[in-house]
Amino acid sequence: MPLKSKIIKKSKGADVKSEKSKIIKKSKGVDVNSEKSKIITKSKDLDTDLNKEETFELKLSECIKKCELFKENNENKMIKKSYFSSQTEDEYQSSFKNIITFSKKITVTEKNNIDCVMFHSQNEDGVMAAYYVYKYFENKKELLFIPTKPSSSDTKMNYRIQKYDSILKNKNLIILDLSFGKANYDYLSKLCKSIIIIDDHVRHNTILDKYKNIHSFIGDDSHCASVYTFKFLYPAKDVPLHLIYVDKNDRKLQLSFINNNICRYNTVYNSFKIINSPYLNNQFTKNKDFKKIGELLFNVSPDYKLLVGKLYDDLCNNIKLQVVVNSVKRIFCGHPVYILNYNDPVLYKMIGREM
Repeated sequence: MPLKSKIIKKSKGADVKSEKSKIIKKSKGVDVNSEKSKIITKSKDLDTDLNKEETFELKLSECIKKCELFKENNENKMIKKSYFSSQTEDEYQSSFKNIITFSKKITVTEKNNIDCVMFHSQNEDGVMAAYYVYKYFENKKELLFIPTKPSSSDTKMNYRIQKYDSILKNKNLIILDLSFGKANYDYLSKLCKSIIIIDDHVRHNTILDKYKNIHSFIGDDSHCASVYTFKFLYPAKDVPLHLIYVDKNDRKLQLSFINNNICRYNTVYNSFKIINSPYLNNQFTKNKDFKKIGELLFNVSPDYKLLVGKLYDDLCNNIKLQVVVNSVKRIFCGHPVYILNYNDPVLYKMIGREM
């Protein structure tokens, strides 16, 4: 289309001669390619600015970082404030000989062949175990994640697993923080190419030894599955502080180098902001879901996590006491049960409206 025609279309309702005059004046001595380049550059700058736009959480995190609300918290130094200590930091970090031995039995090729992760999705331990498998393969390949729950029956198949038939076929699977019965192991062993199991729930039988394509490490209650998973993938590295908090919370460890309140606030933050948040819409099935976990864990300041954790913890205890005081003990089908009455100022109207 001729330039004159374009000018006329754009200038409807305006003085065409005046607009044309302005355009001619502006275009004298102008390098068209140069101007085009400037426009593209500005467009790229705009995109960058939009990408850098901070969320409310990040802005609040930056503000709180300057206040030093929790001076006793230091991500680079573990705090010695527990009065019921049983393990020092050195003792803790040197207590992983069994999982390191197991890790050496699995070749690097076998580890790198993992392409499917099945994990306990209902608690912090299982999700964090899956997160570190994601981190191990980050930017290398897209993993398939299967969030599920334990199933102990030796004769009945777990229906939650059966719906993943097409995904599991001929896969190299790693199972984290999950315990199954014989029926499920029979099924998975036939369906998958290879299976690695890392769990912290002690078995009283040796059923897993019977499967040729299953390699299993079952802990002895000393540590949680996510810490075992970390040491399986990174045997030469020390367990990071945020995972020690998960371990302490899951296994109820007494550690002399950990501040109990700081540990509690961190685990509450993880529970409400990551694991059980209905607002994230996080299904824990793709790499991007676990990337989001990393952002929520490490892109905010430690003090922000502690403040959120403390506020949630206070709120939980407040609601707990309000619900307990209105509970009534009754006998139901021969069993003692408590009937909970949510007639408290925090919940009853909100729950009623939601229902």
